[in-house]
Amino acid sequence: MTAARLRELAGPDPYRDNAFRVVNVATDADRRTLRDRRRVVLAALAAGADTDLDHTLHVDTDRARAAFDLLLGDPRRRIADEVLWTWGTPPGRCGCAPDAHAAHDAAISAHRFALAEHATPGASTTVHWREAARSWDAALRSAGFTEHIRSRIADLDDPRLGESVLTVLIDELPLVLVKPVLGLAVSHPEWQRDLYDVVREWPMPDPVRDRLMEQLATPIRDSTITALDAAYEMFELGDFRTAAQRVENTIAPATRELEALLPAARHPRTAVIRDRAATLLGKCAHRLVSRSPHPRQVAGLSQRRDNLGHAADWLRIALELVAEPDAAERLRTQLADVEAELAETGRTLDRLAMPAKPLPLTPDPARRPATLPPVGRQRLPVMTTARRLPSLTNLRPPFRPSLLIVGVTVILGFSILVLARCSSPQPDHRSLPTPIGSVTRIPAPPTTTSAYRIAPQGRAS
Repeated sequence: MTAARLRELAGPDPYRDNAFRVVNVATDADRRTLRDRRRVVLAALAAGADTDLDHTLHVDTDRARAAFDLLLGDPRRRIADEVLWTWGTPPGRCGCAPDAHAAHDAAISAHRFALAEHATPGASTTVHWREAARSWDAALRSAGFTEHIRSRIADLDDPRLGESVLTVLIDELPLVLVKPVLGLAVSHPEWQRDLYDVVREWPMPDPVRDRLMEQLATPIRDSTITALDAAYEMFELGDFRTAAQRVENTIAPATRELEALLPAARHPRTAVIRDRAATLLGKCAHRLVSRSPHPRQVAGLSQRRDNLGHAADWLRIALELVAEPDAAERLRTQLADVEAELAETGRTLDRLAMPAKPLPLTPDPARRPATLPPVGRQRLPVMTTARRLPSLTNLRPPFRPSLLIVGVTVILGFSILVLARCSSPQPDHRSLPTPIGSVTRIPAPPTTTSAYRIAPQGRAS
């Protein structure tokens, strides 16, 4: 009955439904005090009058009646609520020393302070939870805690309540106290690893801690195994890309959470799951590289580089997951080979890349040297770029004095020849040679009559 009541109180706030807190009564109140308090509180709630109850709990008549029934009923259930509420300052009915109550009440205060940050956790959350764990550890280990519980058993004087309840409280109480930490770790994954460390440091027997971790890890482990089997089936069917993405996005985060709960160093089943996930990623990386274009195919180098990048990412995740040393060494060697080929492929693509802007045909005037080059024959570099045909608007021949002198000389010589030809006399028929034996008419002397004679050989007179 005590363990059942403790499990009822377990939750985000184990103090919210505490019967002593609900009705605002001391934990050492006897039955007569509880009956008188019940009559007053229920009458005030029924009449709608003001009470001294905690208004944040929104206590109504039904809730108050249930709390009084629990306190006046089975003492095995009542002792669980007494442990989870403040005992007050002695002396009281128990007759304990002042230090015994102070340690217990300080642990409850530290625990409630850590619970106040449940909605908005921050960097100080783990610090407060570790302080609560140390406080409860000191309270449970103190001799005053045991003496107080035995005093309460004797004071309640019920045959159903024996000293065996002390063992139940020491075993079950840590589970109730640490349950809010587990809920906070599930709702805030960013603080999960730190909060699980708090759970491991919480003062509880090792078998109880292992049982708690096993209960939390069982659903995570079962779902991870199912997802891993489905990913292996996808790989066997040829859909290795989807299998690798399933491991990367779903299985790897679940495996990290499982490692936080049940470390592979002490739990072989966690190590097996990690090795299976890492092996599958290594196989997917090998399949992706083997089905990429050949390195000698220039057209497929870009695709091969992308595939090598994906394979390298998968292998890095596999190295984070693997637990077996031999498998880790094989994955490390495979990753080194992939990274070396990825770097070589990148250099090859850089060499094959063409310049984004063609080289200019003429030097930029702004880049010409301020001083003239030295006089003499200079050896110019060989231009390997193709020469383009200039446009009509850019036809500007270079100025050369030697060409100008030659042109002027040719023009002057041609002009002199033309003038000389034009100034020389033109030949006529009188200047032509006379053939031999030709008849030529010569004028007769004025004293003689006209007659014809045979001209001698030679030119006409």
